[in-house]
Amino acid sequence: MRNMRSIIKVVLLFLMLPLCTPAIHGQMSHMKMYQAGAIDGCTDFHCLKCNDRNSCSRGEHCNMPNCGHIHGAVLCHGGILFYLRNPNGYKDESGKPSCLARAINVADQLNEYLKMMESHDNCHFSVVDEHQTVTIWFAMMMGSGHRHKVVSVTSGDLQGYKYRSNLPDLSEEALPANRITKKLVAQWWASNLTDHFRMMVLNKAPHLTTDTNCGKVLLKIWEKARVIVPSGKIKMNVWTQVVEHLSSDDRALLYLASQIVPKNFDPNLL
Repeated sequence: MRNMRSIIKVVLLFLMLPLCTPAIHGQMSHMKMYQAGAIDGCTDFHCLKCNDRNSCSRGEHCNMPNCGHIHGAVLCHGGILFYLRNPNGYKDESGKPSCLARAINVADQLNEYLKMMESHDNCHFSVVDEHQTVTIWFAMMMGSGHRHKVVSVTSGDLQGYKYRSNLPDLSEEALPANRITKKLVAQWWASNLTDHFRMMVLNKAPHLTTDTNCGKVLLKIWEKARVIVPSGKIKMNVWTQVVEHLSSDDRALLYLASQIVPKNFDPNLL
């Protein structure tokens, strides 16, 4: 890939400010597969042109909207699935708008659904677009009336995906901004969620994201885990082992799943 070195650089900058330790919510145990964390707003690539990231995190250099704000990340087994750029009404303990509180809510819901996921092969995530609100739902059966709201995509969330798609170092991998909609972002989130829980809960190969470069890495993780555990349940420590041994190129591509809607993503597979 021609600009892989640039992509790695961008991804490393995204990861440079670690998820805040107090913000990590939940443990990576059997029933706590999903977590939430806080990410400094400057890792939303506002600051790649700045020389002083610490000052920029206070909004002193780059002059970009929302710079210095804390965003919320939803994680699965240590990897970021997607992050939330808008608090959407959620508040922290002091009553301030909080993307982290929103991410914690999503992670807590997903962990509650794990038992249902393990008991029903036909549980699934779906995307519903109604009344200008695009929402991901979780249901145990196709067509079931018993569905649970997971998360809605806000205009602020959408703005982040459009912004990153125009960055020179990411544009080769991302869909153009003029093609990205709330529904498409929701379909990408739901596909990524589905492939992760297929692998780690249902012990099935991912298939919705694997036409994309980041999804191909997910498939590689699955195949390597199956070499270690040829049959039966793959335990969490095996996933940890496989992810820790990914190459820097693969790791960079894997993290793109949380930052862009990839060019080769086919929402019709969901």
